[in-house]
Amino acid sequence: MEEIARLLVEQCAAGRPLVVMNAPFDLTLLDRELRRHRASSLARYLQNVSLCVLDPRVLDKHLDRYRKGRRTLTDLCALRGGAGQGP
Repeated sequence: MEEIARLLVEQCAAGRPLVVMNAPFDLTLLDRELRRHRASSLARYLQNVSLCVLDPRVLDKHLDRYRKGRRTLTDLCALRGGAGQGP
């Protein structure tokens, strides 16, 4: 957990956005696991760093609010042309 948190902070400090599908769930899970294993929190690791999060699920929902179907990463890549699928 600590290694993941440190790498995340390193990337954020370099000004790179964090791209996370369903970010609220994953970042909350990381925070809780840090608390459980390290008696710390994600906020403590990020205290001097700005966190920029891009969530493909949120972006897709904003682009096409009423689209039917699932919004999993696999489905979004197929619909929007994910990596290795061309433009």
